[in-house]
Amino acid sequence: MIQGYCIGCHNSKARVGGLALDSLSPDHIADDAKTWEAAIRKLRGGLMPPPGAKRPEGQAVVELISWLEKKIDGAVVDPPAGRVSLRRLNRRE
Repeated sequence: MIQGYCIGCHNSKARVGGLALDSLSPDHIADDAKTWEAAIRKLRGGLMPPPGAKRPEGQAVVELISWLEKKIDGAVVDPPAGRVSLRRLNRRE
């Protein structure tokens, strides 16, 4: 879907909006999370693809957004639990 609807304008030659999606790897979505999150916002708002351009079906856009979010969120690793410092008890405790 990205190849068919996005790469035509957002490639290394044209760089429309300063974005070249053809240089980003679909296997490493989380590495470029900031870029993909901006794309998700544009897709959700209906701003991309722009009016007059070939547009995918609504369900296809929803599935692309969901896939991108899962890739980004799945790469987040919870930090290890730190030490819990002792704290002073109050009168009630």
